[in-house]
Amino acid sequence: MDNRILHELGESLLFTRVFKTFRMSIQPAKLSIALGAIAAICIMGLLMDLSKPAIIAPFSSSDIASAPRNSGLLASYPTELHAYISGGGEAQNFRRNYDFAPNRTGVFNIFVRFSCARFTDGAYALLTGNPVGMLGQLAYCGKAIEWALVMHTLYSLVFFGLSFVMLAIAGGAICRLAALEFANDEKPGFFEAMRFASSKARSLVTAPAAPVAMILLFGVPLIMTGLLGNIPWHIGEILMSVMLIFGLTFALLMTLLFIGALGGINMMLPAIAYESTDSFEAISRSFAYVFARPWRLGFYTLVAAVYGAACYVFVQFFAMIALGLMRTFLRLGVFTNSATYTETNKLDIIWPRGMIFTPPMLGDISTLNWSEKTATVIISIFVLLVLCMVGAFVMSFFFSANSVIYALMRNVVDKTSLKDVWTTNTANPEPPPADQLPKDAK
Repeated sequence: MDNRILHELGESLLFTRVFKTFRMSIQPAKLSIALGAIAAICIMGLLMDLSKPAIIAPFSSSDIASAPRNSGLLASYPTELHAYISGGGEAQNFRRNYDFAPNRTGVFNIFVRFSCARFTDGAYALLTGNPVGMLGQLAYCGKAIEWALVMHTLYSLVFFGLSFVMLAIAGGAICRLAALEFANDEKPGFFEAMRFASSKARSLVTAPAAPVAMILLFGVPLIMTGLLGNIPWHIGEILMSVMLIFGLTFALLMTLLFIGALGGINMMLPAIAYESTDSFEAISRSFAYVFARPWRLGFYTLVAAVYGAACYVFVQFFAMIALGLMRTFLRLGVFTNSATYTETNKLDIIWPRGMIFTPPMLGDISTLNWSEKTATVIISIFVLLVLCMVGAFVMSFFFSANSVIYALMRNVVDKTSLKDVWTTNTANPEPPPADQLPKDAK
């Protein structure tokens, strides 16, 4: 009886292992991998934006009042995205009303600024005990993806497709580092993790993509059933209604896949990192854990989300203080005025006071001389690097936390030790010494 009580007590306290994630997330190798992936995605997006400008309303515009604007990490002024979120025909009206406006930027620029602001607001909402508000902010992020796919389809398919591949491979490398650190307290380097991710690249990409592809595949019979409804002479609607008996089977399969993917997609990459397995087994394991212990998985995820939000706010605050102190002491040393605006301090022109956590070059620098423009660009790169480091921490925390959650769920469902992780030594164990072999084997 005592052993059973101790076992149940140990299981109930497993969630405390999630609190190791912050320390794991700031490991240099994980941050380097995450930063590299984010930098690659940003460079790709900025290059693609050169050929895909989108309209931004004048800053004084009072339109699109129902969509969120200035808030969070980066300010988002009224754009095509805000008009799309407002619903109805606002997006097309917005294009007609502001097609003359000179303010234009790329799809990636609009998307990332808006999504970062919504993510930050969601984190603060979760910390202040407003989970509904947090879900609302995530819904806005979903609408942003929808806007990009609907209004800029080809651009979005290329961008999101390549970004998904990069995130899957980088996430697999981070999960591998987290698995080894959590299980055996090992801290392998950047290149070792990337070699593992490269060897498992196909599984890392196909595992999270397969459930989505299967849902779409099971949706094809339903689309075909819907096509029957177009047959004239009152036959189509009757045939479509009768065929729904078979369509229900596909709908149920799609529902199971959706629920399994919704709850288990975050454990697929950790499964590959822990087991060095293929995509099929990663999907099987993650789905099994979702349906075997859904409430425990939900509890672990909630704990990780709240803890992650607190860590994110701390890291964001830390970065803002660092940038604020840097600008404050720079301002104490700069006493000359701008060559362009002779009555304004030079630093206030190239790094405005209200843009501590926003790249200065997002403002209008066309009136500055060449040296001030150059200084503004350099400072903007520094600020962007800090922002990317904050994003790298979020990415590292996400994959590290899910690696811990996978290990906890595997321990609860499969009774597998938390220290059990695939390594080359476990895959190819060394033979015992000759003096320990049985006599008939010598």
